[in-house]
Amino acid sequence: MNRLVALVETLGARLAARPRLGLLVLAAVAILAFLPAFTSLPPVDRDEARFAQASRQMAATGDIIDIRFRDGPRYKKPIGIYWLQAGSVMLFGADREGPIWLYRLPSIAGAVAVVLLTAAAGTLAAGAEAGLVAGLLMSGAFILGVEARLAKTDAVLAATVAAAMFALFRAWIGKAGRQGWLLFWGALSAAILVKGPIGPMVVGLAVAALWLADRPRARNWIGALRPGRGILFLLALTLPWFVAITWTSGGAFWAEALGRDAIGKLQAAQESHGAPPGTYLLALWVTFFGASGALALALPAAWRVRRHHAVGFALAWAAPAWLVFELAPTKLLHYTLPLLPALAILAAVALPEALRLKSRWRWIVWALFTLIGVGIVIGAAAFSARLGGRPVMPVTAGLCGIAAGAVLLLGALRAQAPFAAAVGFWAMGVAATGSFVAT
Repeated sequence: MNRLVALVETLGARLAARPRLGLLVLAAVAILAFLPAFTSLPPVDRDEARFAQASRQMAATGDIIDIRFRDGPRYKKPIGIYWLQAGSVMLFGADREGPIWLYRLPSIAGAVAVVLLTAAAGTLAAGAEAGLVAGLLMSGAFILGVEARLAKTDAVLAATVAAAMFALFRAWIGKAGRQGWLLFWGALSAAILVKGPIGPMVVGLAVAALWLADRPRARNWIGALRPGRGILFLLALTLPWFVAITWTSGGAFWAEALGRDAIGKLQAAQESHGAPPGTYLLALWVTFFGASGALALALPAAWRVRRHHAVGFALAWAAPAWLVFELAPTKLLHYTLPLLPALAILAAVALPEALRLKSRWRWIVWALFTLIGVGIVIGAAAFSARLGGRPVMPVTAGLCGIAAGAVLLLGALRAQAPFAAAVGFWAMGVAATGSFVAT
């Protein structure tokens, strides 16, 4: 086991020494993690089927302004995801009845982008090895793996937010460059076209938190984002479609998307999706599995590295928007996905210090998260069996993957090897997610 841990650590060091190769390997690892059941999984979410059908109709009619679902309008979300899904179908020359996986291509691309942007931000924050660890943890996260396989908005939204936050981080540490503002405002524009106000809310709250934390320096990094020309750029990218849909729908788009969908979810729980504050925090350890294991392991050490600039940035990214999501009456587990890269970066920065502490906590984390992984696999299998399924192979593969990850993690904890520990958590997360979607 010591040799395996040493081999994995050596691999991590070599990839960190060649950042471009590291990103290529990370992209390949992410695709490998997201591909199982990607083409074979039937539409399991009501919204996925509706997104795909509306995009199918857009590709068939060529109407890139209006959003139609069967004989009526579908105005819950803006146009962005429909453009991407319809474009995917048209790019591959599929007919109107093309397979569902064609509509999932934007989601898997968005999920891979989230992984790479998390790694890039982690590299800026604490070096190439921390970036690799952050990206690896993100690629094994349960909720990202699920959303990568669904034809919905969430993986793409997370990618746009991650891109905007990466640009913001570069500006905050004085490395925006002359064109950095284009990435920031372009990503915000894409976020608006994909899911309306959610992306700007997350990024705007982070900007406010960073400004409050360090007012004397705020003028410099905010100026680097060129807010004047940036807002004009954003309006140039987003306003044409919003004007067109307002004209086409006679204002019905705003009544549905803003009134009933966005504001309605803030006023009352919709479609039986209500839950009390604290729900997301409790669910995090499953939805973020296996990266949540690394986060739990790193939390005691996070206080020791609290003055690291990456810790403050990660908290500004995650904490304010997390509070908003917790207070909103309507709750769905994927809502916090755009905040999870911040937690992956936090875990990556604090993980080396956590392994040096040599406390009992690391063994508690190892045992607890091994059990959580087994519980996800067994729970998914039990649900499938109740519906008449016989998920022998997915369960076997899932349990074997979790066992392999747990064994590697055990060796990494003993050897104080952060990259090997991240690989162990990654293996557990990928095994649990793959087993879950395959059953």
